[in-house]
Amino acid sequence: MKLLEPLKINQMTIPNRVLVPAMVTRLSGEDGFVNDAIIDRYAGFARGGVGLIVVEACAVHHSKSGCPMTSSFPGTAS
Repeated sequence: MKLLEPLKINQMTIPNRVLVPAMVTRLSGEDGFVNDAIIDRYAGFARGGVGLIVVEACAVHHSKSGCPMTSSFPGTAS
């Protein structure tokens, strides 16, 4: 198995085994929408030839983090 060789997962073929994991970047705008900073981040990874990008969760929260908000949904007690 080599890092730059394609990888087949079920019906999907990933061009290489380089992966960007989901991360909490806190780049969302105060309005909770995806902005140019987030778009530029993922576009840069794609231009760089990453085989698979797992995008982060987005949530509207004063800390700009998807993590604290989860406790406000029924059935997701921390």
